[in-house]
Amino acid sequence: MLKISMATPAEQAAALSLLFQAMPTEIRSAQVEEFLTGAERGEISFDGLILAREGSQIRGVVLSIMQDDGTAFVWPAQAEGDADCNAIVDALYGTVAGRVDAGEIVSAQSILETDATADRAALIRNGFRHLADLFYLQRLLENPLPSRVDVALDVTVFCAQENEERFARLVEQTYIDTLDCPDFHEHRTGMEALASHRCSGDFTAERWKVYSIDGRDVGMLLMNDHPAQDAWEVVYMGVAADARGCGYGRAMLIDGLHAARNAGRQSVLLAVDAQNAPANRIYDELGFIEVASRAVHVRTAKR
Repeated sequence: MLKISMATPAEQAAALSLLFQAMPTEIRSAQVEEFLTGAERGEISFDGLILAREGSQIRGVVLSIMQDDGTAFVWPAQAEGDADCNAIVDALYGTVAGRVDAGEIVSAQSILETDATADRAALIRNGFRHLADLFYLQRLLENPLPSRVDVALDVTVFCAQENEERFARLVEQTYIDTLDCPDFHEHRTGMEALASHRCSGDFTAERWKVYSIDGRDVGMLLMNDHPAQDAWEVVYMGVAADARGCGYGRAMLIDGLHAARNAGRQSVLLAVDAQNAPANRIYDELGFIEVASRAVHVRTAKR
């Protein structure tokens, strides 16, 4: 009989090895060691490392890691052997889905290769809908940058004590009629979005900016640092619905590119919905190139 429960410390290495079973042996071993080391340092929690067992045998595993914003990132469930794989995977996803439906997790998200058909089918079967396909883009800063746009935009830097609510309100204004993962944004508030964006890379308030003109907030650019990649990331860029088509997004992004280069970074990274044609045109014009594409699947709590 299949039993679902959290991996014990003695089982963690074996569980992770099964979780990453599709990787080449050397890469898998390095990934397992990296996760174990991260747990020892308190950087990763294995509270969401869940096993399916038959007696003493591990038959399957799933890992969900909680973020500070109440969301969880889910590594695709894996099963050992060929028999009853779907039943094992479904039982594991059921534990994650149950936490979402109970409100313990705001949303659970998995990001996969677009051609990972079996893993994607299992997620869809268990209520993790396909949210979007993302293009991952990079702009090398060693190449010449466009000059800053001569637009009279005022800049306000983020300060949680002074203007967090202002930033949150503007986030929600940029969500109106957005083409960037529109089905996802309707499930979270501006405050929840800001909390989520803090989780990617190293957050420093001075890299988060609101742009305004004549006292009216028209857009925002939030960038975090990734020292290991020698890069800044655009974790969010948005223009208010009533300010689109005026070139503000392009101006903000050029400002961000110059700031990243002035900070000594090698590149700027971002992810964009493949269906967001206006944004993709700007990124292409400014020299961003596609380095990867992924499919995003998500299960959200009902409100």
